[in-house]
Amino acid sequence: MKTSSSTFILGIALFLMCALMANPSVAQTPLSLLQAHEYAIKNSFAIKNTTFDAEVAAKTTKELIATGMPQIDGSASFMHNIYAPYSIIPAGSFGPNEQRIRFQQPYNLTLGVTATQLLFSGTWLVGLEASKAYELLQQSNIDKTEQDIKDQVSELYYLAIVSGENIGVLEKSRASIDQTLIETTALYQAGYAEQQDIDQLNLALSQLSIQIAYAKDQQANALRMLKFSIGMPITDEVELTDTVDSLMSSDANSLLMAPFDPTINIDYKLVQRGLTMQHLNVKSKKAAYLPSLAGYITFQTQAQRSEVNFFDTAQPYLYGNFWGLSLNVPILSGGQRKYATEKAAVEVKRLESQLAFVQQQALLSYESARIELNNSNLMFTMAKQSMDLAQQLYDQEAIRYKEGISSSFDLTTRNTNLISAKGNYIQAMLKLLQSKNKLAKALGQY
Repeated sequence: MKTSSSTFILGIALFLMCALMANPSVAQTPLSLLQAHEYAIKNSFAIKNTTFDAEVAAKTTKELIATGMPQIDGSASFMHNIYAPYSIIPAGSFGPNEQRIRFQQPYNLTLGVTATQLLFSGTWLVGLEASKAYELLQQSNIDKTEQDIKDQVSELYYLAIVSGENIGVLEKSRASIDQTLIETTALYQAGYAEQQDIDQLNLALSQLSIQIAYAKDQQANALRMLKFSIGMPITDEVELTDTVDSLMSSDANSLLMAPFDPTINIDYKLVQRGLTMQHLNVKSKKAAYLPSLAGYITFQTQAQRSEVNFFDTAQPYLYGNFWGLSLNVPILSGGQRKYATEKAAVEVKRLESQLAFVQQQALLSYESARIELNNSNLMFTMAKQSMDLAQQLYDQEAIRYKEGISSSFDLTTRNTNLISAKGNYIQAMLKLLQSKNKLAKALGQY
């Protein structure tokens, strides 16, 4: 009896475990559009890579600064003269005959410390200035990447939200047709409707089910792309908290009336900072004509032994200290420095031309975005009017159908027209959201 009870309890436990595994409770992360932007800034792969470039630029600046700081190097040299060379002393110097004398001991140890300091270098000073400008350029790259990511995230967020709205419209239409089918089936059984009416409604339901399944796939794909773009694991579950109404509440007129300044365009800033870098490059090439000066001081000690006993403090160590200056004066480079300077000057002209081009391009993008938003706003208004009219016609046709003065074919045709009008309305809504986003980006409002 005890064994039977244990088996029963074990069976219940296994059943509960299987039920939990079959229906896991997955927590959903609430995500508004603003939260999606913030999450992307912290976790997006593209922004991480650009941030790494900025960190490298900062380290490069510190590395360049370090080259102008005092440098201290230690040295150690051990030499064993297997057969030390002789020096010849001519006859008559210390006696009547020529003499051969060894001045070097078999074992020699030399220890030294040398400190050097760059005193003046035009290229180093300009390079230091350029490295700081390069940091600003990398920061602009981060800003551009953030702007592009926000733009992409907004597009995907809009697509996911509008896809959900489309699913709701289709499911509402399916529920309406399904209710009509139930009523028609009852009429058919009572002898007041035909089989053709039921078949027509079933066909409409089948087509709606296909459209709903396709719309759900679109929404799921949009959510996956959204999670990928913000750097969130694709397997995580999210709940988009913004609604169509909240997203549509932003006033298009405020965007259309906002002043435009091309100098705040991120592409303009990038070229402008690139031009600053190129001016510094010209300055660096000219600085190559200047001399460079460095100072150094060396502390050195040497031990010469007939045997290896360098730690014997009774034996002498020979000390030698000296300092000096090193001056490097460029004299002739065969024209290399001249042509390098001229080439850098040509790059300056090229970037100045590109800066003017980017300014005009930014203005063109702004004007195109304004026109697009105006048109999208108009098309949205027209699409809403068409949808309201299609809804009115469908409601009238439904009344006529219930009164028996209209066929199921007429009703499903009106329903198809209504779904089409609602689809156009949803597409116009998405286009309006995208147009607002495009103009906001052109105005630098990210």
